[in-house]
Amino acid sequence: MAFSASFSRSFSLFVIFSLLSLHFSSPLRLGGRAEIPNVKSSTEVQDLGKFCVETYNQDHHPQLDFNEVVKGERQVVSGIKYYLLIEAKDGGVLKKFDAVVVVQAWRHSKQMLSFSPSTD
Repeated sequence: MAFSASFSRSFSLFVIFSLLSLHFSSPLRLGGRAEIPNVKSSTEVQDLGKFCVETYNQDHHPQLDFNEVVKGERQVVSGIKYYLLIEAKDGGVLKKFDAVVVVQAWRHSKQMLSFSPSTD
C-alpha cells in the first residue's frame, strides 16, 4: 500500500507540473497576447488584413488600397483576436492603420472590431 500511495502522489505531482509547464510555455495562452512570427509571409494574416481594409471601405470614401500587414499579435479569446498593423494607400499615400479582428473558425466567421489610423 505504501508503494501505491507514493506512486499515486508522485504521478499526481508529475501531471500538475507538466500541465503548469505547458501553460506557461505556450505562446497562445488563454487571454495572453503573442506576437505573430513571419507576418509578411503568412497568407492567413495577409488575408485578414485585406478583409479589414475591404470592410472599412464598405462605409468610407475615398477607399483605401491594401498594401500589407506589417506587424501582428494574436490573443486566444472565444476564437482568436488579431491585432494588426496594416499599411494601406490613402489617395496614393502609404499610411498605417491599427485593426482588431476576431476569427471564430468553428463558426466560419470573422468580425472586424476596430480600424483606425495608427500612431506607430
